[in-house]
Amino acid sequence: MRTSVARMFVGAVVFVAMAAGCSRAPARGGAEMPAASGTEATAAAAGRSDGSGAPDCHKLGESAPASANGLEAYVSMFHCGDPDVRDLLINVRVWNVSDHPVRFFRMPTWYPMLVFEVRRAGGETIPTGPPPVPPERSDDCWLELAPDQDYLFDASVGSVVAVDLGPGDYELRFAYENADDSGGTWVGKLETGWVGFAATGL
Repeated sequence: MRTSVARMFVGAVVFVAMAAGCSRAPARGGAEMPAASGTEATAAAAGRSDGSGAPDCHKLGESAPASANGLEAYVSMFHCGDPDVRDLLINVRVWNVSDHPVRFFRMPTWYPMLVFEVRRAGGETIPTGPPPVPPERSDDCWLELAPDQDYLFDASVGSVVAVDLGPGDYELRFAYENADDSGGTWVGKLETGWVGFAATGL
């Protein structure tokens, strides 16, 4: 299915309202979480359903995971909505695959370290806009994941690209890098594989 995403909204944009500080949304535990949980969370964030209470979403694709220094991440893309309202949504899941707790700065304080890259399938890179200015970091912005615990953020796809997307096939990937080990936070770089999607333009 071709999805109109000429004006994209990404995960980071959803958290602008949190700029005054960090909320305490808990991390989640357990590797056995079914993949549908992410779909349901994404659909709920979009306010979409098929009238029966079940989310009207289907998965477009999932990237190959990235793994570094005990953290793993992957990005999934979903289409939700009816034929007249097309929303392309993103899940990013960060998962502690080590045998010890891992601490990192979570949304919204990781804006400068978080990157979404978009390109035409296998080719030209699409210009992306700058990330929002983050708040000052505090202890409230640390998230410590126990072994086998994950952190998932769901978002509408948003102002990632600096230009309107024309019709065609595109790919997106997610990267997160941190070199600041203050407070014992995780240091390293995660860069997922590419996940494909199609755009019709507007």
